[in-house]
Amino acid sequence: MKKTTLQFLFVFFTFINLVNSQIISGMYNVSVNNSPIENCATIALGNNPTVTVSFTLRVTKPSSSTDVGSTAQFKIFLKKNSSATPVELNGILVNNSAFSGGTTWEGTFSQTISASSIEVTGSNFYGEYSHSSGNSPAKTCIYKITKNPSPTFEISPTSQFIYCDSNSHYIFTVNNVYNSPGTLSYTWYVGYGWSRNGIPVPGGTGFTTTENYIDLKPTDYTTVPSPVQVVPILNGVSQPHKTCSTARSGFSPTLLTIAGSPAICYQSASEVYDIPNLYNGLTVNWSSSNNSVATVTNSGNQAIVVPVSKGAFTLTGLVSNSCGQSFAITKNISIVGSPVANFTGEKVERYVYNYRGQDLYNDFSTYTWEYVSSTGYVDFFSVGGLAIFTAYPPFSVTMKLTATNACGSDVIYTSQAINSEDEEINRVAGPDIKITNENTINSSNFEIYPNPSNNIVNIKLKNTNSKARINSEIHARLYDLNGTQKREIKIKDEGSSINVQGLEKGIYILKINNNGKEESNKILIN
Repeated sequence: MKKTTLQFLFVFFTFINLVNSQIISGMYNVSVNNSPIENCATIALGNNPTVTVSFTLRVTKPSSSTDVGSTAQFKIFLKKNSSATPVELNGILVNNSAFSGGTTWEGTFSQTISASSIEVTGSNFYGEYSHSSGNSPAKTCIYKITKNPSPTFEISPTSQFIYCDSNSHYIFTVNNVYNSPGTLSYTWYVGYGWSRNGIPVPGGTGFTTTENYIDLKPTDYTTVPSPVQVVPILNGVSQPHKTCSTARSGFSPTLLTIAGSPAICYQSASEVYDIPNLYNGLTVNWSSSNNSVATVTNSGNQAIVVPVSKGAFTLTGLVSNSCGQSFAITKNISIVGSPVANFTGEKVERYVYNYRGQDLYNDFSTYTWEYVSSTGYVDFFSVGGLAIFTAYPPFSVTMKLTATNACGSDVIYTSQAINSEDEEINRVAGPDIKITNENTINSSNFEIYPNPSNNIVNIKLKNTNSKARINSEIHARLYDLNGTQKREIKIKDEGSSINVQGLEKGIYILKINNNGKEESNKILIN
């Protein structure tokens, strides 16, 4: 039974397929504007706004008795793209009577196709014969339709930054997007502020080139010139104008930094800061965020910073170019006093001890530890401000701690002795011996008087046995707050004097130098 059923279905579908193949529709003898094209070829409009397509429609049925119905129609369709709904352009009634008792009907027709109704690619033109037989509708082959794109032009760039640079020039180019053929010229309108070939272009007038580009340079680079506009002309027809806008480029020299120490000694006369690798044409105006901590004087592109009191301030260099643009560069600076050697200590393991230099006064001090001596077993190691030693009681160890900042150095020696594991260590600074570092002169070595003065200032060595006298050549130099040296003397024997007559009233810095080791004192001239 199953075999008989399968045979019946096979015969049935074969019959249906034969019926479906019986009625054939076609579109033949196609010509475009009277120029024949091959069957099922492409209909190319090119640059034509419209074309006339002539063609023959043909319907063939297997026998004269085949019934196509009384309402059978042959319709012509245009489909703009793959996602569009087909548009019926025309249609004709081709029913049973149209065959006049025969098996073939055909007719010659023409259809106008507009370029505006199709796309550059992807449009189709075809026919469908709708009838009452089983394979309705019967379709013709598909004719693809194309057209050349409309002339399209673009200007490059569409926006142009104008740099604050006398050497910069700018090229503006017109692109023929679809390579539209024909004779091309370009009329340019560049407004005001541009020069071409070294000659200023008159504002409000245009000029024409056959080249698709121009090379312009600002007449005055400190002023932003007008936007650039161009009208392409194709075969004598002006195309839509294109415009390139202009604007000043940004100014942000972020790679520039202020060079100089983050800390200044309060006793210093002044400190110089600058911005290395400053570009040509840039200037700097310096300022202090807190004049009660430090004042700033401009000296070209350098800042002369004069400390006033201990504290912190921000040094700002306002960098400006010749186009009136500015950019602020900052540096945080502290005015510090003389360093003080302090430390903390702790036992971190059974036999391991840490000692760490501690900057209690935020004076930008750095610390170094040195081993001096020990008894018992002591294994000492230091790195930066950290001293680590392993020791087994009983032991003793003596270490040297040096604190250094912009004002000089401070040294303490500390000893630690442990007889048993139960004993505590020194946890905070408690120096056994404190000395002044060999690289500085204690400010108490000299007596400065009278102060204030408007005539003579005496400099006297307080202690004639001081190390400042041993194999020393001592110089005293007087500076104003801008860092300019006003006086210099050599100190002999127990002292000397310096003449301050003729100097303007104000605060001055007296620096006393002993073979490169220096102290500073403030002098008031009244």
